[in-house]
Amino acid sequence: MRAGYFKFKKYLKSLKEVEKNSWGYFFVDARNIIMPQRSFDARATLKTIQDEKVTDIHIVPTHLVAFIALPDVDRYDLSSLKRMFYAA
Repeated sequence: MRAGYFKFKKYLKSLKEVEKNSWGYFFVDARNIIMPQRSFDARATLKTIQDEKVTDIHIVPTHLVAFIALPDVDRYDLSSLKRMFYAA
C-alpha cells in the first residue's frame, strides 16, 4: 500500500472486532472509529456511518444481509462510504 493511501479515510471497527484481533489492525493516516457495541446492531452501525462520514468498513456477510433487510435503510445517508469489505 502506498504511503498516504489512507489519509483522510475514516475506517469503522467494532469493539468486538478489536478485542478478538480479527482484522484488529488500524490504518496509518486514517481516522479509526471504534463502535462500543458488543453485538452487531445494523441501525447503530448505519447511523455511525452517516454521522461520522465513514469511508471504509469491514463486515461479515450476515451484517450485509442485516443492512439490506432493514425496511428504512434508505433513510441513512451513506454517500461517504466508498469501500465495504466483507468476508467470513
